[in-house]
Amino acid sequence: MSIFNLNKDVATFSAVAEEDMIPLKTYLKKFGAYDTPSYGMTWYPDNELFEGIKTYQRKNNLTVDGTMKREGETICSVNCTALIFIALIILIVPSVYALRKVKDNIKKANFAVVVPFFYI
Repeated sequence: MSIFNLNKDVATFSAVAEEDMIPLKTYLKKFGAYDTPSYGMTWYPDNELFEGIKTYQRKNNLTVDGTMKREGETICSVNCTALIFIALIILIVPSVYALRKVKDNIKKANFAVVVPFFYI
């Protein structure tokens, strides 16, 4: 299963798929690896994008080359991170919701409630 797909490899001095640029820059920005330039986020590759890719690669102990290949380790890392995030949401959100329901029901019954520290 793949969350993030590239239509073409992203590398300096190579033709890229413009439709990949905004989603890629947005993803890197969310993970603190892309600084939006003063002229804003565009559909075109810019120096900030390649620096952002390098930053992401450094943070994730990947080969730092500033490129993202369609089947390379960087895009695989991006997809693994996204899948882990989705899995955590699927596992944690229902648990928190269930804990809140239990707490609310106990409050309604006027019982003392001891809330686990991780619930706060």
